[in-house]
Amino acid sequence: DFDKVTGLVLGADDYMTKPFTPIELVARVNAQLRRFLTLNQPKVEEEKISILEAGGVVIDFEKRTVHVYGERIDLTPKEFDILYLLASHPKKVYSLENIFQQIWTNDYYDDNNNTVTVHIRTLR
Repeated sequence: DFDKVTGLVLGADDYMTKPFTPIELVARVNAQLRRFLTLNQPKVEEEKISILEAGGVVIDFEKRTVHVYGERIDLTPKEFDILYLLASHPKKVYSLENIFQQIWTNDYYDDNNNTVTVHIRTLR
């Protein structure tokens, strides 16, 4: 276990121990390719909408403020970023991994990572 943790801490994306099955190797390679393709898609520069309004909620991107029926709501920077991301694309469905990769651009997403879920629970 120490070798696995050390390898991952030092920058490995994955770690397999012997013995392993060929099907597991193929699944892990496919997962790495999927992550690579997702992370390396050319990003289209979107024009940030300065103020979003919907159902009594006003999100001001420039001031980074949120008001619900006129009452200011204090959010952490990450909570604001998640809310703005979701509100600015109301018809798009995001997975937890998509949200994580959009907001925490330099960190590695792990399926056991609860970060996005906790932030969304706070927003609700």
